[in-house]
Amino acid sequence: METKYREQARQIANESVVCDLILPWNHHFMIDDNVTLPKYKKAGIDFVSLTVNVSGNAFASTVRHISWVKAHIAANSDTMIFAASAEDIRAAKATGRLAVGIHFQGTAPIDGSVENVQTFYDLGIRHMLLAYNQKNAVGDGCSERTDAGLSRFGIRLIEEMNRVGVLVDGSHTGYRSTMEAMEVCKGPFIFSHSNTHALVSHYRNIRDDQIRACAKSGGIIGINGVNEFLGDASASTESMFRHVDYIAGLVGAEHL
Repeated sequence: METKYREQARQIANESVVCDLILPWNHHFMIDDNVTLPKYKKAGIDFVSLTVNVSGNAFASTVRHISWVKAHIAANSDTMIFAASAEDIRAAKATGRLAVGIHFQGTAPIDGSVENVQTFYDLGIRHMLLAYNQKNAVGDGCSERTDAGLSRFGIRLIEEMNRVGVLVDGSHTGYRSTMEAMEVCKGPFIFSHSNTHALVSHYRNIRDDQIRACAKSGGIIGINGVNEFLGDASASTESMFRHVDYIAGLVGAEHL
């Protein structure tokens, strides 16, 4: 029986497009950049999105970092391709290569100008966290003492992201900020790497009404493998599936 289920699981994985929405990719990876990404493809991942902004990065340094990342992908075109669309991801899978996308954790590279959303979209950015734990010009992060919600700038930014086609990501962002953002957002909203607060009451995890609002938008939630967010020091597969099962029961597996 165990062998039967193992084969069924392998078949589902082979037929599916398997995505990892968050892999931090700062200058540390310049040392081993020919090690980490090949491991993803070997593990059965079809698409991985790289975080290409690092703490303190301004507009210009982020552009330079994106240029390096894209040059590295182009130099390894036999094993990976840069993915700016769903079609690119499917094409990569069909040819046995890893599809690689890019995103921001936070909005610092926007440098206070909503017009820069279009610039970064043209460079390949496809989703962006509104805040990274702490308060910024958009709204409060999830670790703040306050829970003040979106600023006027934050509303304008979301409207521009919708217009351009950058997915709005609520991971690391404060509760009220995400709830208001999902009211403003036209189209799918995502939590790229957030677990459920009902199982583990950690400030990084999201509550049932956030999960329901995300599903109502047509969006998705990616489960995070960090042990403290899972409530399991060993970060076991079983603990990850507890969160999968809970959210699937709440809003349906199509939103996971």
